[in-house]
Amino acid sequence: MTAYVASLAMYDGGELSAANDALWAAVARRLADCGLDGVPARLDRARSPSDAWEDERLIFGQTCGYPFAARLSERLRLVGTPDYDLPGCARGQHRSFVIVHARSRFRSLGELRGSRAAINDGESMSGRHLLGDAIAELDEAPGFFSGVVTSGSHANSVALIARGDADVAAVDCVTFHHLSRSHPEAIAETRILARTRLTPCLPFVIATGCGEVTASLVARALREAALDPRTEDARRVLGLAGILSVGGAAYGRSLLVAARADAAFRRTPRGAPHALAR
Repeated sequence: MTAYVASLAMYDGGELSAANDALWAAVARRLADCGLDGVPARLDRARSPSDAWEDERLIFGQTCGYPFAARLSERLRLVGTPDYDLPGCARGQHRSFVIVHARSRFRSLGELRGSRAAINDGESMSGRHLLGDAIAELDEAPGFFSGVVTSGSHANSVALIARGDADVAAVDCVTFHHLSRSHPEAIAETRILARTRLTPCLPFVIATGCGEVTASLVARALREAALDPRTEDARRVLGLAGILSVGGAAYGRSLLVAARADAAFRRTPRGAPHALAR
């Protein structure tokens, strides 16, 4: 019997943890009712998201759209796209908020030339690529930023902006909403300068090694769990309005956005990661 793994680490922590537990419990209960053995009773929080994505036993997870399209599409299969009813989202799509310090002098993207950017991760669609894409829209030459530091998380990027240790960052609007509840003091020290283009929300996935039948069962269980009155409180905390079927091609377009972002970051000095609490 395969002992499967489930992980929902992309939006987790604080009140989100209990909400994710409730959502997974609803999905797991349906899978067990279908006779599927080895379904974990609890989400795995002992490993990093990237480690979970590489596990052939991953029965339910969530990944960033860019690494899914760039290197994980053969390892992971889509089982649904979340539809978040939160500011900045639109029918299965989300965007990033480009933020600066609340009292900064910046009033437009163009004024950011020569500023210090914080990105959460080099592969992040919301934290790096959408920021670079927004700058590329200005037709600016390479080397737009005076420096870029990798913070390790959106929360860390917000902290850098709030402290004045970086000038600009891009934060996924779903994460921004959650941080406004969990870290209101830090968010209060920031200001939304601009909003990026929309891209598909972070996909729910299953390892391809689990097989097509299991993938179909998980996709159905997820859709049903998102309509279950017993998950209403959890879905409200998560901002989850429903589950959509979005084709992989929609995520594939993130590769074009990332390529445009590369031009904006080219020849920009890179800083060392900041050792901040996640």
